[in-house]
Amino acid sequence: MGRSSSTKSPLKADPKEIRPEGEWYLWWGLAILSILVLGYCFGDSLAVLVRKWQSEEHSHGFIIPVVSLLLAWQKREELMAMRPRTNWTGFLVVLAGLALYL
Repeated sequence: MGRSSSTKSPLKADPKEIRPEGEWYLWWGLAILSILVLGYCFGDSLAVLVRKWQSEEHSHGFIIPVVSLLLAWQKREELMAMRPRTNWTGFLVVLAGLALYL
């Protein structure tokens, strides 16, 4: 009564099905544009974080982005094989946060 090993996991997909080889420049362009927009929107907050990280108490803050990128790089094969799927729960949480903010 075990599972057959030939069944595909709903979370796994061939990365080429999601991102065709010829469109890599589009994905890199979107990534760079996203970083620039986020940098513009949150530049002041990042400057405050860097000032806080310069204190002895919070100096480990500089390492956190590096460790996060390292962990994501180590799991890159799994992450690229995952099939994107939607969930409305996150949208409801964002709406609740906006309601509290207003």
